[in-house]
Amino acid sequence: MDVVGKSLNCTHTANNMSITEEAAKTAKATWSGPTTTDGKFIWYGPNTGAQLSGQSLQLTNDIGLAMTTCTNGTCQGAPVGLGEVWIKYWIEANPDWSYKNMTREAFDTFAHEAVQRYESVIGTNDPDLTAFYKKGGKILGYHGMHDQIIPVKGTRHYYNNVKEIIPEVASFYRMFEVPGLLHCSGGKGGQPTNTFDALRAWVENGTVPAELPHSFKDDNGDEQHRLLCPYPQKAWLKINDTDKAVYKSTDFVCV
Repeated sequence: MDVVGKSLNCTHTANNMSITEEAAKTAKATWSGPTTTDGKFIWYGPNTGAQLSGQSLQLTNDIGLAMTTCTNGTCQGAPVGLGEVWIKYWIEANPDWSYKNMTREAFDTFAHEAVQRYESVIGTNDPDLTAFYKKGGKILGYHGMHDQIIPVKGTRHYYNNVKEIIPEVASFYRMFEVPGLLHCSGGKGGQPTNTFDALRAWVENGTVPAELPHSFKDDNGDEQHRLLCPYPQKAWLKINDTDKAVYKSTDFVCV
């Protein structure tokens, strides 16, 4: 709560805005992830730095989990439509249902019921990939660290669960975290474009993707080069020059 009352420049509005206690509590709760009324964990929240607000309910790179709509200075929540549509049509089966009348207790019920009713139908979180592994299958995935819709912590959770069953998970499954990447696209870090080539080289030639060179345009229009590392490794700058305008992927090492 150290930012409450401080004036910060808002890039979306190009105005200075004072951070209210309500806004700080909303941000903290969103980052922490949803819990039940008695404080039990439901799921992860987005990383600090992920976009919480947004300008559009349709564009995946311009939405957040804590959006609001304001009229004459009065603001109220305008949640992402994904959750509302899910409850309206798949849980309640009532097109007239509205989140505006939902209680915290009702939210707990919806979250629990969604898993009970649909996990066996559309669930993708089974960590037992033994059969796939034994057949020689390979998985190469990536996840934006600033994904504001599907938290990257959930992907870490899944990868760690796979590792508990198959300790040598890295021999067939590699997950790369992309700093600055939002949901699907957007953000400061750009999205990787060489993942399919890396996967094909792994499958066809046995070339293990120990790292992925990565490039993107920064705010100045300069092309920056980075190194993406397989989780849980991280990219570290291996040169002493921390003030370069442009870096090369060879300036980094996976540790």
